[in-house]
Amino acid sequence: MGKRLLCLAAAAFFFLAQLAAEDLYYRIAHIMEDDVIFSIDPQDPVSAGDLYVLLFGEEEAGILLASEAEGTYAVGRVLSADREPRPGDRVRLASRAYIEAALYGGNIFASNFGDSSIYSAGFKLTLARGVFYTRPVLEALFPFARVHPNLAASAVVPFAVMGGAEITNIYLGRFQIAPVMLLGMGWAYMKKNAREAFDTSESFRKTHVAGKASVSVSLLLARHVKLSAEAGMLVLLDTGTSLSDVSPEYFGRISAPFVNFGVALR
Repeated sequence: MGKRLLCLAAAAFFFLAQLAAEDLYYRIAHIMEDDVIFSIDPQDPVSAGDLYVLLFGEEEAGILLASEAEGTYAVGRVLSADREPRPGDRVRLASRAYIEAALYGGNIFASNFGDSSIYSAGFKLTLARGVFYTRPVLEALFPFARVHPNLAASAVVPFAVMGGAEITNIYLGRFQIAPVMLLGMGWAYMKKNAREAFDTSESFRKTHVAGKASVSVSLLLARHVKLSAEAGMLVLLDTGTSLSDVSPEYFGRISAPFVNFGVALR
């Protein structure tokens, strides 16, 4: 019940935030290649990462992302437009969401008890407001790996939690390209039969130092939705626990390329 109430509260907050944004209009003052400068109310807390729609007449005809704001003017990068923006065109606030949330699935190309790869899934939270080029990232990765030849895959749930950043972002219209660096720790949740197999009394065991280097490419489908693809290298370094002595296939060192595909919302 608590989780449902939390989800409903988050959905209501998001909905009301969008409604509040509908009344905030500004006008373009100047055009600079892929960017526009638009006038703002100095009392309005415009920030890098705020999302706006372009209005040509009364029709929504484009999307822009604020890159900086100071005084009575802000700069926005045009991500899409039905025609070239012109001075005097209006822009309307679409989102001031602080977080971009993504779900993904993919493959880690490492051998695992006869299989040539390990399916994986995860979620990622990226700071989206107050930043433009470098964006902090928090990620949870769940490899669907077998960790013991005599145990079902569900007996142990390996996962890694990593933090880092998109080092920079290159905006090419609706496409966004970002090199990503993350570092964190790998863990395993063990059910009773797994604890017996590994001769441990702990349900959660620290298993790896985790690191990831990748390049992410995303495509803006709509103002709040992106599709993404990511490829790079994942490194899981054994922390020297007894788990790797029992089953080095997963709990030993892993260094392998990976690929992910996902969807992001903000």
